[in-house]
Amino acid sequence: MDARRLTFGFCCVLLSQGLGCASPLKSLDNPFDSKAKAADAAQAGGADADPAQRGTSITQAGYSVDTAEGAPPGVSIDDDTAVAKPSLWERTVGALDPDNIKKSYKKAIGKAPNEAVAKQLYTEADELFRQKKYKEAAEKFVEAAGRWPDSLLEEDALYMAGESYFFDDRYYDARSQFDELIKKYENSRHLDRVTARQFAIGRFWETKGNEHHMLALNMTDKTRPWFDTHGNGIKCYETIRLSDPTGPLADDALMAQSTAYFLDNRFEDASYHYELLRKDYTSSEHQKQAHLLGLQSYLNAYQGPQYDVTPLKKAETLAEQTLKNYGHEMPEEKPRLHQAKDAIRAQQAEREYELGEYYRRLDYNRAARNHYAIVLKDFPDTKFADLAKQRMQETESLPPEPIDHFPWLTNWLGNRDARNRVN
Repeated sequence: MDARRLTFGFCCVLLSQGLGCASPLKSLDNPFDSKAKAADAAQAGGADADPAQRGTSITQAGYSVDTAEGAPPGVSIDDDTAVAKPSLWERTVGALDPDNIKKSYKKAIGKAPNEAVAKQLYTEADELFRQKKYKEAAEKFVEAAGRWPDSLLEEDALYMAGESYFFDDRYYDARSQFDELIKKYENSRHLDRVTARQFAIGRFWETKGNEHHMLALNMTDKTRPWFDTHGNGIKCYETIRLSDPTGPLADDALMAQSTAYFLDNRFEDASYHYELLRKDYTSSEHQKQAHLLGLQSYLNAYQGPQYDVTPLKKAETLAEQTLKNYGHEMPEEKPRLHQAKDAIRAQQAEREYELGEYYRRLDYNRAARNHYAIVLKDFPDTKFADLAKQRMQETESLPPEPIDHFPWLTNWLGNRDARNRVN
């Protein structure tokens, strides 16, 4: 069955703007213009700042306690409950922590966390985005995210950095920013839009990658990654499913990933992901196609009677399930499903016959006849039944086992095995 001629209703979810389009979505409004005056005053260190609000930020709430001894009231310096100073080892380990090194480096070069600076950078980046200066806007958004980490500002800045790179057709940079956003803010409020962008990038790379070898170095096309454009496209689908497994595009991404493996002749990977789709997304519109293509993937993954029988068994079960659950909805597929069942039976008969041939070549004729008998009993309508019947006649008068040329050795080994069983 030619996989590329299978008709199924898998619709590619593309964004209304399209890849590389020149008219982006309306820019997000700046969410940082209406902050409380107390926080702004505290940040600026003005005279009107409320002492109780000093040190507050988007994600932090601080307070200060001024006592004569420099400690909170009621806590003695010698109290056992006082916080112990870190040891020399703890201070050394802390100083060598990558995050602390990064913070120290930023502080040394004048880029330590600063909310006021971050908000100003975000405002400038937003204005550049509105002017369609996407590359400059992306750089500003990235800098704004770095100046006020672990905050709502950083979450929005990372998202807008990805958007800016996306509209500048720098899809690899856009994907990197989206991945960083999802990694740091798993339940981000931008998740639906991020997965939509990743799906569009995945579709573009999957198609574009067919024109280039996976090991070919890309140094001229900003829309593609450096290596393996096709593989990176498939990776985008996987990221969508893992980051938003209950989202609106999760089953579409899984179907796209499975079909990409199928068209690449990676049938074991395809069958595994089609199975995930059938089990985890039972209400998906792709269920019928996942059954049909999953069945074909199992048949193509089976390598012959000398190899693992698992794909063949799964194919048999899936063929029965497909006929039972969707046979009435797909009458045009019924003939091919019955053909698939016949092909599975023929391959099962071939496995039994080949086992009989294996034992016959070793002169274990009794064992060989047992397998020939199974072929005659369970698969009488296959061509291997005639072959098995002929072999039964040929081996009828032959000794059941090969001649034992070393009976003393056989007896000795047999006695030793008996002693081991007793012990």
